[in-house]
Parts: sequence; structure tokens; C-alpha cells
Amino acid sequence: MVIIATAIYILPTMLAWKRESGRKWRITAINLLLGWTMVGWVVAMVLTFAYEPPPEGAPPDEPHLRVPDDVPDDMPNEE
Repeated sequence: MVIIATAIYILPTMLAWKRESGRKWRITAINLLLGWTMVGWVVAMVLTFAYEPPPEGAPPDEPHLRVPDDVPDDMPNEE
């Protein structure tokens, strides 16, 4: 029971590190210092999933926005 409770308690921290969030240190601090209040745990969990804009000049992460490498530039339009 203690193991399950501990895993749930540090879940926001584990997810932030797994997702390689830019806020992982902030989330870890909030989770460990204020997570016991439940409000701190919810704040840490929200920060884990909150939108983070990519750094300037970084390619988009979404697969639907990337152009596949095997698509030729001279493909005809299908209109």
C-alpha cells in the first residue's frame, strides 16, 4: 500500500521527466514540497501536461505538421 501511495504521490514528477519537460525541475520541487497538500499535487500535474511552446527554430513535433522525407517536391496537386 505504501509503494502505491508513493508512486501516486510522485506521479507528476515521473511524468515530467519521462516527457522531458522543460519544467521538470519546477514540477519536481512543487511535487515534493507541496504535493502533500493535494493542491500542490494538482498544480504539479497540471504543469506536467500544460502546453510548452517549442524553442525558436525547432522543428514541429507533431507528425501531421512534418513533411515526410520520401515525398518528392514535384508531386502533382490532387484537386
